[in-house]
Amino acid sequence: MYKKRKLEMRLGEYLDQINMSEAELARRTSISQARLNEFINGKRKRIDVSYLEKIAEELDIELDQIMTLTIAKNKNL
Repeated sequence: MYKKRKLEMRLGEYLDQINMSEAELARRTSISQARLNEFINGKRKRIDVSYLEKIAEELDIELDQIMTLTIAKNKNL
């Protein structure tokens, strides 16, 4: 049985909770706002671990606070 894995980024929700803009996080992490926006909106298929480390370090959080891994079983295969 095939298992489909999906990594869901919840960074936008977290930034809303702490009242921080994408622009502010971009400034603090030296990650472009455009790239952060791609992460937040799920437009990037791959994310370099160094970006995730910078974000987590700047926000002083663990990665599981802004990311969720879901695994779905595909019964059609």
